[in-house]
Amino acid sequence: MFQQELKHASAISSPVADATPAIPSVPNSLYLTPVLHNDVVIQINNLKCNRLNDPIDIPISLVKMTKNIISIYLTNLCTSNISNGVFLEKLKQAKVVPLFKSGTRLNPSSYRSISLLSHFSKIFQKLVAYTST
Repeated sequence: MFQQELKHASAISSPVADATPAIPSVPNSLYLTPVLHNDVVIQINNLKCNRLNDPIDIPISLVKMTKNIISIYLTNLCTSNISNGVFLEKLKQAKVVPLFKSGTRLNPSSYRSISLLSHFSKIFQKLVAYTST
């Protein structure tokens, strides 16, 4: 008797599976999953601690110490920006600094320039990359 009920139950399709809408395949499009609070915290934890501050002079140690508070706001901001296709102008700013390569320190060609992005810009870019996979 139990085996017959089991066969009958397995023959019935799951209401959860039937209720899930199929995402249509659209050529040349990009589907991004929603940004979750935990994803933001993970990206903050993954930021490297270096001695250089970002262009708005916020130390990475401060970002990491306040991650439980700011991650809530960053989650909302990133979700809104991704859904609207916006990248904030402030996040586009970078601090360009010279980095010594080799040779004479008095020769300008002995340096290469590097652009320091804000910590929040790095978090946003990594979240976009993470949610697009």
